[in-house]
Amino acid sequence: MLKYESVKKSGKTEGEKDEEYVYLNWLNHIPGIGRKRMSVILRSQKSVKWLLGAQQSEVREFFAVELGFGAGVSEKLVQYVLSAQKWNPEEMYRKMQKKGVRFLPHTDPDYPRRLRDIPDAPLALYSIGSSIWTETEDLPTVAIVGARQCSEYGRYIARQLGRMCAERRIRVVSGLAGGIDGIAQYAACEAGGMVAAVLGSGVDVCYPEGNRGVYRRLAESGMIYSEYVPGTEPRAQNFPVRNRIISGMSDAVIVVEAREKSGTLITVDMALEQGRDVYIIPGRLTDPLSTGCNRLISQGAAMVYDLEEMLDGLNTGMLHENKEGDKRTCQGEEIGVSKNPYPAEEVKHNIYNVLDIEPASVQDIYEKLNEVNNKEVDVISLQSYLLFMQMDGTVTEKDGWFGKKM
Repeated sequence: MLKYESVKKSGKTEGEKDEEYVYLNWLNHIPGIGRKRMSVILRSQKSVKWLLGAQQSEVREFFAVELGFGAGVSEKLVQYVLSAQKWNPEEMYRKMQKKGVRFLPHTDPDYPRRLRDIPDAPLALYSIGSSIWTETEDLPTVAIVGARQCSEYGRYIARQLGRMCAERRIRVVSGLAGGIDGIAQYAACEAGGMVAAVLGSGVDVCYPEGNRGVYRRLAESGMIYSEYVPGTEPRAQNFPVRNRIISGMSDAVIVVEAREKSGTLITVDMALEQGRDVYIIPGRLTDPLSTGCNRLISQGAAMVYDLEEMLDGLNTGMLHENKEGDKRTCQGEEIGVSKNPYPAEEVKHNIYNVLDIEPASVQDIYEKLNEVNNKEVDVISLQSYLLFMQMDGTVTEKDGWFGKKM
């Protein structure tokens, strides 16, 4: 009987494993089956191979009993199965392999380890890419997500995060979307990092087309995953579902710019349900692109004020949640996140002194502050400090430019 078991546990030979995968892949291609129905079928006393040769009455009875449809069996679903019986499962599988696509059932050794543990993990994934990704499963992994139509500030942070993750051997996973996702992935690739993408289409369908360059690099030296069968075109309803895989594959999720109502916030909700750490990059109070981020911070989410400390803490493997509060700690010390990173009086004084009545950009203030104080100041910290100084009435802001309030 063809059952959904791991090869290692069942003691199957490679040939038996290949046969199992051939028929599981066939089942996964049938429209209308879906994750829940597939799970029920695989737990039944019938094999997938039996379903391939079953008569119409047998298929109808099987669904009525095993799937609990009773008299309400969908005739459309029965017809889908009967149509699929005309396919050649072996040929389907061979063609997929020739394209470099792998089929990864839930129990395959190369199925992402973190993803196995989430409540609604995909029963199978398809992948294209390098074995380097699967061989580095024990390294810290972060998801970097955010707005598609991002600001220059968001682009800067995404590039910094991608590069810094690569330098620290922190793996990066995202959705290959335009904006923050793709920018962070490209920066990590350029710095020689380990990067994966999870698509809302088949793994052989690049979307958006503007990220074709990143897609090719990941296919060669990173990894591309999807729970959708090869050839599936991107559909709007696929992306929110896809987001649970992005967070499920990660140790932590970092959000860079998100509107009040954003698909990024769906990823945050899923990450929290999965018990993942979530870190928020703050933004300007008047910037619609940061409304979602700032709202999360106001609700108690961890605000990042130092990228290096946060990533270094994750990279050491000592990141854990302080059960007595909402701060994340590393050996008892805060690691770049805080619910109230208000500037010290000395820092506040130094910032105020370099401001003028005429507003200036954050970059200009950053450079002038470093020049005057002859020391490096993190641009993320400066952005946060300016926001808090705006809140207490000492600083004004207009269109992202800051000045003294007289």
